[in-house]
Amino acid sequence: MFNHIKDSAVKKCLDLKSTLTPNRIDLLDLMIEIGKPLSAYEIKEYVKNNGNDLNISTIYRVMEFWCKNGVIHKISSLNKYTTCSNPEEVHLHIVNVCTNCEELSETCNKRMGLDFKKGSKSLGLNISPNSHIEIPVICMECQ
Repeated sequence: MFNHIKDSAVKKCLDLKSTLTPNRIDLLDLMIEIGKPLSAYEIKEYVKNNGNDLNISTIYRVMEFWCKNGVIHKISSLNKYTTCSNPEEVHLHIVNVCTNCEELSETCNKRMGLDFKKGSKSLGLNISPNSHIEIPVICMECQ
């Protein structure tokens, strides 16, 4: 189901001539497999339970690498990481975060009818590529 995320990640790394280390691959596989937002310490616990004890700074470096490449989003409001549902799309990603249950729903500004590019340009700014915006919401289950 999520093979396109890994395929896209590998392609991006090859295109950018970035190194695909075993830790980078392992943590990406873990994030894809778990399929929910995880903090760095939760990632550390999963890795440790699978027989590999990475230090926390390594986990942060690997997550930062994948965030820079648009494959992982850091959800600041939760202090957790999640895989991007469409890493091959280069646009502003919108991550809706339920403030009750932490359920995430990802879409893009175009599908939501929002033109952040035009608004930013009118202020003399450009939105960073592969960035995202978090919107706090209450999901249907929690309403």
